[in-house]
Amino acid sequence: SDQSLKLWDADSGQCLRTFTGHSEWVRSVAWSPDGRRLISASSDQSLKLWDADSGQCLRTLTGHSASVNSVAWSPDGRRLVSAASDQSLKLWDATNGNCLHSYNSKSAILTLSVRSNLAVIGCADGSIQVVGLEGMQEIMPRRYHLTSPHDPPTWAAVDLVKNEIVSCGPGAWRALGYLSADGTEFLPAELFGPLPEYPPKSR
Repeated sequence: SDQSLKLWDADSGQCLRTFTGHSEWVRSVAWSPDGRRLISASSDQSLKLWDADSGQCLRTLTGHSASVNSVAWSPDGRRLVSAASDQSLKLWDATNGNCLHSYNSKSAILTLSVRSNLAVIGCADGSIQVVGLEGMQEIMPRRYHLTSPHDPPTWAAVDLVKNEIVSCGPGAWRALGYLSADGTEFLPAELFGPLPEYPPKSR
């Protein structure tokens, strides 16, 4: 809660360096692929790029309007990806700090993982979304973790383009009655058509 980052020697436990500059909690931090820089995300709605050796803040990235909860580097170290409670996923140029693209997930984004040109995000509405970084568009059916007052937790993968359920777990027909598609409206399972058979028949 002191709003700082600390670099520790894993063998001795000695604190090697303290990075200060954020004004609220630090939510996430990631090493650059070359190990020379750090990027941090904070509840103060900003990201900070640091020189790992000197501890100097190289650049502050602003553009989110709520807590930035997770941050990651692209594998080539040229871009940064950030996820925030303002429902946005942002792609940044790591050299000049410019925001290149933004994606609206329709729900606060809590966690983020980047691999190759894909970002996988976990959202407050229980959804897992896969976003292509090149066009910043959702590229796979959206999977939801579902909770119903009457059933154990279950899941469903929903194709929002075709408006159909691609696959689902047991009891999804009940839990989907509590699925919020845009954060405001509760949708019944019937909107997506009949549920796939569970368990699916083996081919």
